[in-house]
Amino acid sequence: MNNVPATTYRIQFNTDFTLSDLEQLIPYLQQLGTGAIYASPIFRAVPSSMHGYDQTNPLQIDPEIGALEQLRAVAKKLRAAGIGWIQDIVPNHMAYHPENTWLWDVLEKGPDSPFSRFFDTPYAASSYFHGRLMVPFLDAPLNDVMVEGRLTIQPKGNKLLLAHNGLHWPINAAGSALIRAHLGKYPAAETATDSDTWPEALIREVVSCQHYELCYWKETECRINYRRFFTVNGLIAMNVQDYRVFHATHRMIAKLVKEGIFTGLRIDHVDGLADPTGYLLRLRQLVGENTYLVVEKILQQEETLPGYWPVQGTTGYDFLTVVNGLLTDGSNERQLSRFYDKLVGRTTLPLLLRDAKRTQLHTAMQGELNNLFHFFRDAVLSGEKLPENVQEPVLKAALASFVVHCPVYRWYGRTFPLPEPEAEEVRHTLQQAALSAPELREGLSFLESYLVPAFLTGSKRQVKRLAEFYQRCMQLTGALMAKGLEDTLMYTYHRYIGANEVGGTPAVFSIAVADFHRFMQQRAQLCPHSLNATATHDTKRGEDVRARLQTFTAFPRIWTTAVKRWMKVNASYKTSGMPDVNDEYFIYQTLWGGFPMPGQAVSAYRSRLEAYIIKALREAKRHTDWTNPDQTYEEATCRFVRRLLRPNTPFFRQFGALHRELTDAAIVNSVTQVVLKFTCPGIPDIYQGCEGWDLSFVDPDNRRQVDFDMRQKWQRKLERAKRRGVDAIAEWWKERYSGLLKYGITERLAQLRLSHKALFQGNYVPLAATGKQRKHVLAFARRQGNEWLLVIVPLHMRQSVISYADGEEPIDWGNTLIQLPKEAPLRWQNVFIDAVYETGGAVQLNDALRQLPVGVWTASEVSRESPRSAGVLLPLFSLPGPYGVGDLGPEAYRFADFLRGACQRYWLQLPHNPTDEGVDYSPYSIRSAMAGNTLLISLDEMQRQGWITGRELTVNQLPMSDCVDYRQAQALKHFFFGKAFRNYLQQRDGKEDPLFGDFCVRESDWLDDYADYTALRERYRGKPWYAWPKAYRDRDKTAMATFRRKHAHALQQTKWLQYQFHTQWQCLKTYCHQAEIKLIGDLPFYVNHDSVDVWAHRELFCLDSRGRMIGMAGVPPDYFNTEGQNWGMPVYRWESHAAQGYGWWIARIRKNLELYDFLRLDHFRAFHDYWEIPQEAETAKQGRWQVGPGIALFNAVRNAMGELPFIAEDLGDIHEDIYRLRDELGFPGMKVLQFAFGEDVGTNLHAPHFHTVNDVVFTGTHDNDTAVGWYRAELQAAGKSQLKAYTGARRLSPQRAGRALCRMAYASPAWLAILPMQDLLGLDSEARMNVPAAPQANWRWRLKAKQLTTRLQQDLDEWVRLYGR
Repeated sequence: MNNVPATTYRIQFNTDFTLSDLEQLIPYLQQLGTGAIYASPIFRAVPSSMHGYDQTNPLQIDPEIGALEQLRAVAKKLRAAGIGWIQDIVPNHMAYHPENTWLWDVLEKGPDSPFSRFFDTPYAASSYFHGRLMVPFLDAPLNDVMVEGRLTIQPKGNKLLLAHNGLHWPINAAGSALIRAHLGKYPAAETATDSDTWPEALIREVVSCQHYELCYWKETECRINYRRFFTVNGLIAMNVQDYRVFHATHRMIAKLVKEGIFTGLRIDHVDGLADPTGYLLRLRQLVGENTYLVVEKILQQEETLPGYWPVQGTTGYDFLTVVNGLLTDGSNERQLSRFYDKLVGRTTLPLLLRDAKRTQLHTAMQGELNNLFHFFRDAVLSGEKLPENVQEPVLKAALASFVVHCPVYRWYGRTFPLPEPEAEEVRHTLQQAALSAPELREGLSFLESYLVPAFLTGSKRQVKRLAEFYQRCMQLTGALMAKGLEDTLMYTYHRYIGANEVGGTPAVFSIAVADFHRFMQQRAQLCPHSLNATATHDTKRGEDVRARLQTFTAFPRIWTTAVKRWMKVNASYKTSGMPDVNDEYFIYQTLWGGFPMPGQAVSAYRSRLEAYIIKALREAKRHTDWTNPDQTYEEATCRFVRRLLRPNTPFFRQFGALHRELTDAAIVNSVTQVVLKFTCPGIPDIYQGCEGWDLSFVDPDNRRQVDFDMRQKWQRKLERAKRRGVDAIAEWWKERYSGLLKYGITERLAQLRLSHKALFQGNYVPLAATGKQRKHVLAFARRQGNEWLLVIVPLHMRQSVISYADGEEPIDWGNTLIQLPKEAPLRWQNVFIDAVYETGGAVQLNDALRQLPVGVWTASEVSRESPRSAGVLLPLFSLPGPYGVGDLGPEAYRFADFLRGACQRYWLQLPHNPTDEGVDYSPYSIRSAMAGNTLLISLDEMQRQGWITGRELTVNQLPMSDCVDYRQAQALKHFFFGKAFRNYLQQRDGKEDPLFGDFCVRESDWLDDYADYTALRERYRGKPWYAWPKAYRDRDKTAMATFRRKHAHALQQTKWLQYQFHTQWQCLKTYCHQAEIKLIGDLPFYVNHDSVDVWAHRELFCLDSRGRMIGMAGVPPDYFNTEGQNWGMPVYRWESHAAQGYGWWIARIRKNLELYDFLRLDHFRAFHDYWEIPQEAETAKQGRWQVGPGIALFNAVRNAMGELPFIAEDLGDIHEDIYRLRDELGFPGMKVLQFAFGEDVGTNLHAPHFHTVNDVVFTGTHDNDTAVGWYRAELQAAGKSQLKAYTGARRLSPQRAGRALCRMAYASPAWLAILPMQDLLGLDSEARMNVPAAPQANWRWRLKAKQLTTRLQQDLDEWVRLYGR
């Protein structure tokens, strides 16, 4: 994707900041290092809207912000400055407002309006909502308003409107007729005036005949018949799941994306949609693959973004939560918890959250619950009687308990039955609800029988209704979690309000360093383009407020002592005990976090603080709320706050002194947060103004105008210092309270992101610290190719006085140092100052962090241009893992990490193609030359995608073993593949994944045949194709078309599994490339007789008319077998291949080189001449040599593909003509050290002294015994004597001999040394991979995870350096 930004800058448009203002800021944003602006909603909204989320017309730019042509002009200037545009869009809802002409048309015309289905109302969902559409904006019950004469009829243009308190609603044709009849002699409505007095009876009559129902706004607490945003009556939900509504509302978005104005989209409140998955699939299809997409999605603990969503990631709350937890000192959690419990009494957080959600449900959202219950009873049960032990009140309470107990915001099932992973979560939630309320057990069981039935029954209509019910449940659980957690619990539970942040939970106090590293490693791998946010328009407090709050977790004794003292001295400021102790503690923390920087004015802060305190009290809903404000409590609390902030009071002096003492420690946290945002995996997002200090409260305080004049002054100051060549770091620190320090660090890092885009897609490598302060530092490296980034930041420093002005009081790191990877560069360029830091493999922190508390360095590793390299032979199936066979899952990545740490640059694998029990799972007897072996597909990745549950996988794991268990692995994976595919289809709900569709089209030349072959082979229980009925054997077109129609599901699953294989493989290949590891594949010369290639291309193989082999492949007697070998595979008809221009070979090689960087050509000699065994021959001895295609084939491949990265397996019975072909083609050959000893080593071509730089040296191949086993059991006495003499060893044991061969390979002149993993581990014959032509079980050896030791890694690294590889 080309439109992934390097950085983003959030712009909050409103009447105070328009497109004209943005245009003026473009030079500033460019110099700051902005990759894309991240714009708040810009479509027409309610007049004077300060945020734009209350849009009224998604097809028009808000005139208060600018016009469409102005938008185009500004976007053009941004593009010229290298800045993209990510637009925040609002698909979930629109404003319930007269300027929403679509909605007003619905109010006037009801079901006859062309927009009646646009909104989630009784007109679009008559089975869910009932009655006339509520208009809940009266300030009293309707009858009271009419009796008091406060509902009138007023003209507007040529229409009459119902009016109340400045609000207006349309009157339909029936109402207008009543009014005209009343007017009598005034037939035209426009003759009425504002001063006309309308009879109450007429108004009642007019109101009663409208398509809507005017009502008191409080009535929505117990009944509501439209979906709204949370509990906001003024925001009405849209039906974007309707195809027509989607396209109508997204027309302008699509246009602006197509024009290149919008380069990315941010999807607001995706959890509010009925079908988020379907919406995102449709949106991706609309805007194309090159549009950057992120979703506003709040993830709970251990929750991950659905892997099947076609988005780049989230808006960054997950990142914010992890960084906030990291910077909070978890070692003091217990002390601060005890202190809070003593203040307010002990509490249980899970119960508090459930109580908050339950209270919200039964007060503010009772109407939503009623709708949900009635729909279940009337539409889902559809007249079915309830069991005797489940009465309606119990069922309703059970439903309430289910939505209250939902542990996440929502799930995303689209069809029924639910995908098993989700079904398991639902089941578990219902069980938890039953444990909490045993009296509801029967009702919950009944609910479970519908939501997760053992067998799905009922008509399609009933199943559709059930799916709608479930989606409605999920829309409610999301809103309920937001209201219960974000808007209630985070304002009531004040143990440490720094944890009370969107994306987090008060229950999680902190995050350990190891967990932080783990999160970032996963982020680098799974969602490297997700936003890294530290502040948004929805966060509960500014990013630097949190940094301040983090400081007292490092100084708990100082903090708790101070709070106790403050509570005593401030007791007299309370009014009748108000505020209570919980709110008082909240106020102290709020003051600590948001108090102005030293030397800055407090006056404006006071009014902001009071407004915030009132909002916080109302959100808490303990003593006051929005519905029924308690003015007495609110005024007493504000009076308490005003008294606290009087200058010269004991509190103000004490607070000010402590605040000044710890301000610099908080600043260290702030700049640490900035560094992590810009250097960790993800895209750094700057919320408007946060390049300076952000001491904001919650919205609307965080939408205040930004002082860009001050920020531009900082920018100019940095630019002047740069031009003069002055080191500005000391000045940054001196002016830290102004914000210059934070701005300087932000600009340098943002510019770094722009200039080193590729580097920030690299691996994330945790680094270890040693020494006195090792627990107080975090370090990691990022690496992409030869480019490196080193990051070091402090954590939880216990040093209260910190200053970097002229080196006064920098952090004392003592002997603390950071150990760097062995392969790391020695010279590092500091990003903040023009200085180079030299390391000796470790970073001394007192030196490296002498001028700033944080450090970021870049380095370019001197490329190892040496032609000598090393690698390891290990097939994927030999990797460890719990599923019976190694695969493309986590252990493959772990092995790549091992190779990287051992400075290995090549990973040689055995063939990856399909094989099975019929050929003893030999990777050289393949069923397809193009397809991948599905046994290598990772179930863990399928679990990450949400197609399998982790619980299922854990329960079904196979015992860890050093031997591949193909049968059990096949059975296990076959079972899970079917389940995963079904769940995948349910997630897609009939909508094709465009990437999968593209894959099927792109690979159709082989994929369609392979799917047919696989399905037919399964249909005929594994029989070979030449034993199928004649119509299928001979691929009769009519028979095949009929078969495809009947078995469409199986064919699609086969193709899907191939897509999964190739997708997972490419991910691993990319990961290896980032680690500078190249993959070498192994290309078998022949394919199995029973293979799709032979079935589909019989003309290319030596077969008779019935598909039987005429000539078979093999070899004459050799080192491995005195009788020769008959491989039972057909030889090629080379004249047919030549006539087709070798197209089959070109396609085969091209497909393999999509997966590998090099290919080892197995049985290379057969390209020159090959052993053909007649069909009637009794043994392989009776074969004869035939001429192969020779150089003609390779010329055809080279003409089609360019240079050929091949390694020739030139072993066995080889003559000079074969070497001549190899050399003419320029291919490296193979040398095997086991073959060098036994006869005359002095003349043996496999002996190291005969190796050339164009050779690849092995200790042994997959067909040899291990080096230890070879020495112990195969090498004769003479050979042992030769080996001892050759190595100069006085004594050799099997183990020493094996190690000697490994070192000999590294010392060889050959450009590449490849060692089998078994030889590196010093294993004996039990680890042998294959015994050629032997009947015993081959291809079964597996690595054990514990065998990949640091010691082995260090040995290999030492050998690489010692032998120049």
